[in-house]
Amino acid sequence: MRGPHETAHDQRVPFDRWLAQAQTPAEAGDTVRAALEAELDGGPPTGMRPLVHDDALHFTQRWAILVAER
Repeated sequence: MRGPHETAHDQRVPFDRWLAQAQTPAEAGDTVRAALEAELDGGPPTGMRPLVHDDALHFTQRWAILVAER
């Protein structure tokens, strides 16, 4: 088996689109939004690495792709 090839990159994800795709209940979405906005204002880190892009709230996911051959 050849060793795996690995690549990774950060992906910016629009928060509202993510909530809609996950069909997140409104109360839970509001809680997460508040935590992300608090982090942007210097509050505790969420691990979601939030940012504002084009006046909309986003967060950052780390995507990784691993490929191996037998």
